Amino acid sequence: YGGQKDKLYRTMASDRNPDGTRSFPDLKPGDVEMWFDNWHRAHPETKRWHEAVVRAWSRHGFVATILDGRRRFFLGGMDMTAMPNMTIQGSAASIANRAMIRVAEQCPHRGWSDLSGPVLQVHDFIGLQVPLKRQKEAEALLMREMPYEYNGMKYEVEQKSGLSWDKT
Repeated sequence: YGGQKDKLYRTMASDRNPDGTRSFPDLKPGDVEMWFDNWHRAHPETKRWHEAVVRAWSRHGFVATILDGRRRFFLGGMDMTAMPNMTIQGSAASIANRAMIRVAEQCPHRGWSDLSGPVLQVHDFIGLQVPLKRQKEAEALLMREMPYEYNGMKYEVEQKSGLSWDKT
């Protein structure tokens, strides 16, 4: 969300396919620079937003999430990558945290069985373990509590179930 050319190149250059081969085998720094510049030329509002976030930090001494105003102060100084990223990822975390609290209230740890309840919330994933006989109920719970709407923008979810995490 706030990445710079060098970081984008390093990330893409190190990306690997499941078989270990490079995802972008012929990637050159100049390619990434061109894509980056083209993106910002076609979407000038992105750069303006990045600059507005940094101005807000300069003025107020912190950057806040969009949804709940959680603050990060960046005591080490200006960070053009992390500052805009914090507003997006921090808000995404707020959405997931709110959903996780509601899910945990309705399917508490060991509430449906000895091993049931929320087991993981990371980035944009909520893991819920339940007895097989309550799978459909758990799926409905997640589909009810996870979607979010903010200012008319809907954040939909994709729900998957399986007998183990590697089978979802």
